[in-house]
Amino acid sequence: MFKNKFKLRYWILPIFWMGLIFMFSHQPATQSGKLSSSITEKVLQVLENFVPNITSELDWWHGFIRKNAHFFIYFILGILLMNPLKKSQVKRPYTAAFVISALYAVSDETHQLFIEGRVGTIYDVLIDTSGALTGLLLYKTYKKITH
Repeated sequence: MFKNKFKLRYWILPIFWMGLIFMFSHQPATQSGKLSSSITEKVLQVLENFVPNITSELDWWHGFIRKNAHFFIYFILGILLMNPLKKSQVKRPYTAAFVISALYAVSDETHQLFIEGRVGTIYDVLIDTSGALTGLLLYKTYKKITH
């Protein structure tokens, strides 16, 4: 079914990661909000030891953590796509990883339009693709330094 150069086993990890992204996006707004609120509270409990009155800006921190989660999960996705693309001998693996990440971000935000209380935004697509691009640039830099 697949040509010999297409190494299916290398795709397991990025496909799993994309499944996690889908799972989190499929949560209704109330469930997603509870999860990110609990993470925000835990982060702020740690930060309170260093920054007094940090919890006075709880809503700001909640938004900050949610948007950084977008960035981080796509940062990881971009990096995870590199190994299977290289093993599959794709000619421009960095470009392919970026395009796959960007298309997945668009599909993810579109998916959220159909989930109770959720919205899909171009702003989140930009955050997602920025995360993927940053991950890919750091990956490329690391590879140049270590080889």
